[in-house]
Amino acid sequence: GAFIASTLLATCPILFHNSFLALSETPYLFFLAISLNTLSKGVKGNSTAHLLIAGLLMSIASGIRYEAWVMTAILSFILLLTKNWKHIFFFNFTAALFPIYWLLSNYLETGDPLYSIQGTYHWNFEIMGNNEGLHFEDYLRRAWFFPFSWIIAIGIPTGFLVLKTIFKSYSKKTRNLKLILLSLPFFIMFLFYQYNTFKGSLLLQHRYIGTLVILSLPFIAIYFKELSNKKIKQAWLFGALTIGLSLIYNTAHVKPLPRLGEQSAVSIIKEIKANTDENTSLIIDFIGWDKSYFIALQSQVYRKNILIIEGAKYSKIPESSVQEKLTNYPNGIILFKKESALQKAVKLNEHNITSKNIYEDDEVVVLKWEAN
Repeated sequence: GAFIASTLLATCPILFHNSFLALSETPYLFFLAISLNTLSKGVKGNSTAHLLIAGLLMSIASGIRYEAWVMTAILSFILLLTKNWKHIFFFNFTAALFPIYWLLSNYLETGDPLYSIQGTYHWNFEIMGNNEGLHFEDYLRRAWFFPFSWIIAIGIPTGFLVLKTIFKSYSKKTRNLKLILLSLPFFIMFLFYQYNTFKGSLLLQHRYIGTLVILSLPFIAIYFKELSNKKIKQAWLFGALTIGLSLIYNTAHVKPLPRLGEQSAVSIIKEIKANTDENTSLIIDFIGWDKSYFIALQSQVYRKNILIIEGAKYSKIPESSVQEKLTNYPNGIILFKKESALQKAVKLNEHNITSKNIYEDDEVVVLKWEAN
C-alpha cells in the first residue's frame, strides 16, 4: 500500500511538473514527508530520538516554506489530543528552532517579528492588488480552485477513494479513531487554504497543493494495504487516468511536463546569446512569469548583470537600477514590452550610447546598446 501511494505521489502531474522548476515546494515537501514518517515512528515506538529528528526535519521545512509552520501547529494539536506530553515537548523542542530564530531575527532587524509575513501581505494586497474589483464569480473561483487542484493532482478516482476511506472511519459501524486523527491534518490544512484564499493572502497557484497531496497518502496506502488482482489493476488504472486526464482538464499549464505557452522566447534567447559577452548587462521587461525568467536563465548572462522588472499591478520601475545598468556596463541588451511603463520611462537617447534593434515581434522589441 505504501509503495502504491508513493508511486502515485511520484507521478502526480502537478508535483512532477513543479519538480522541473526552481520552486521551494519540492524540497519543502521532501522534508515534510520525512518528518511525518519519522514522527509516526516516534509516536508508535515512544522514541525520543525519532521525535527530536522529526522536529528537526520539520524545522528545516519551516526554513523553506511557511506551510511547515502551520503543519507544526496542526501536528502539535493532534499530539495534544493523544494527551502524551512527552511527544509534544520533544517534537516541538526541535520543530520550533527555525521559526523562533526567524521571528527573533526579524524583530532584531526591523522591530517587527512578523515583518517577513507582513511583506507577503503587502505584496499580495498593495502591489498585486489581489482584492480589487472582485465579483461573485471571483469568489466562486477562489472557493473551487484548491479542491479542483487537488483533484488534478491525485485524480478523480483516487480522490474519491481518499474521501471514502476518511468518511468511512467517521461512521458509527466502522468508526476508527486512528484514521479520524489522521484525517484532521488534511481537513484543517484544507480549511486554512480556503480561508486564506478567500482573504486573498494565498494566490491561486497549483504549487501550494502538495501539502494536501502528502496528507492524502495514508488513506491511499490503507486502501491498497490488502492487495488483490483487482486492486493492482485499479492502481494502474488510477495512475493512468490521473496522468491522462491532467492533459485534458487543467488550468495554468499544469500538464505533467512544463512547456512554454508559445515559443517566441526561444527566438529571443538566440538573439541575446549572439550579442552578449561576459560584460553585457541584460534588462528584461516583464512579459510573463514563464517567459521573463526563462529568458533570464537561458541567456547565460551573469546573474548580477541581469535586471528583471516586476510584473505586479502596482510595481514601480526601479529607475536607479536601470540607470546603473545603462551607465556602468560597456554594452547591454534591453527587452521592452511594447507600450509598457518601462519603455515609456527609459529614454535611451538621453544616454551616451548607441542602440540597434536585434529582434521584434507583436509583443516585444529587443535592443542592443553599446557605450560610445
